[in-house]
Order: sequence, then C-alpha cells, then structure tokens
Amino acid sequence: MENYSNKSTIHVRIKNFVKWIAPEKEKREEIKKQSDEIRTKIKAKAEEDGLTIESMPYSGSFPKKTGLRRHYLGEQEIDGQDIDIPFVVKKDKETEFEPLIKRFEGYAKDAYPKTERETTKSSVKMSFSGTKLSYDIVPMFATSDPEKQILIRENGDIITTSIQKHKDFIRSRVKESNEEDGIVMFNDCIRLLKWWR
Repeated sequence: MENYSNKSTIHVRIKNFVKWIAPEKEKREEIKKQSDEIRTKIKAKAEEDGLTIESMPYSGSFPKKTGLRRHYLGEQEIDGQDIDIPFVVKKDKETEFEPLIKRFEGYAKDAYPKTERETTKSSVKMSFSGTKLSYDIVPMFATSDPEKQILIRENGDIITTSIQKHKDFIRSRVKESNEEDGIVMFNDCIRLLKWWR
C-alpha cells in the first residue's frame, strides 16, 4: 500500500510540474493571431525588397504543442515562450549564398520599429513589451523538394531541414501515445526533456 501511495504522489507531482512548465492553452489563439500578423507584415516588407516568399509554415514547438512557458538559465528562472516563424524564400542569383538574417532584421525593424530585436545564428528574435513571448523569424530557402528547406546560418553554415517531416514525426508519436494504455503523453515527455536539458 505504501509503494502505491508513493507512486501516486510522484505521478501527481510530475503532472503538476508539467502543467507549470507548459504554455497556457487559453492563450494559443492570441499567440496565433499575433504570429499571423507578424507573418503578414514581414512578408510585405520582404516582397517590397524583391524577395519571393514561397511559404510561411507553422513550425517549432507551438504547432507541435511541445513548448515551454518557462525554463531555467543557470540558476535563474526565465518566464516566456519562443514562437518560430519561418519564411521560405525562393532562391535567385542575388540571394543564392546569402544568409538572409540581416535582411530580415531590416524588415523587422521597418515593420516594428519600437520592438526589441536581436539576431541569433539562425534567426531574428523579436520581443514585444508587456508580454513574455518572443518570436523567432527564421529565413530559409526553398528547394526543389517542397518538404525540404535550406537554412544558411549567419556564420555561413548550410543546414538542410524539413519543417513538414518534423511536424509529421511529432504528430505520429503523439497519436501513438494517445492510443496506448498509460498516462504519459509524448508531448509531456518532450517538455520534461527540454526542461532537463
């Protein structure tokens, strides 16, 4: 009886912890609305500059429901959620070997002049005052395969990736975990591993 009680207590603690680190479900619509507005404004700036945006798929932890709303950095607890916004650009002779990050930083500055921005190796991070959200604008190139994209980092590293295959993988695992007997969700396992990392 004692062992069952201990297991039950541990389970309750883990469930509560996952709830504490998981983004709030009721804010999903608000976040999606703001990310769609960012997509529209940045796309307009890029197209004014002569780029062709082939797609702006939903990617990262937000559509996969594997994100964190808080994490630790060293010994410090950090509140906030990152939302990825990829821009898949058609390659042309002018942009063929260009990382694009500096260009997209300019588009972000033009579209949101009062918003805090910083560049990372692969994105332009925008933080809006009054919220604990940041939006990572990730420019990448389209390929001949509609399910593959090329990311050129600021340091020149070239990475081939697939937004679609990442999403498909997570969805298939979530579906499998939902169909299995048990109480552990695949999304929750990913959140716990992200926190631990």
